[in-house]
Amino acid sequence: MEVWVDGVKKYTAAKHLDTTIPLSAGSHRFGFFAVNTNGQIWQTTVDATVQ
Repeated sequence: MEVWVDGVKKYTAAKHLDTTIPLSAGSHRFGFFAVNTNGQIWQTTVDATVQ
């Protein structure tokens, strides 16, 4: 699994996501990607604003 923020990979994990990612104030786009052992891919993006 991977977490991307504003087009930059910030975190990679094998089984579960558990991290803190420091961000500056403002708008950010998060991308989440996961691939299972059969090669099936899940992905989503989320926009958020950090205050």
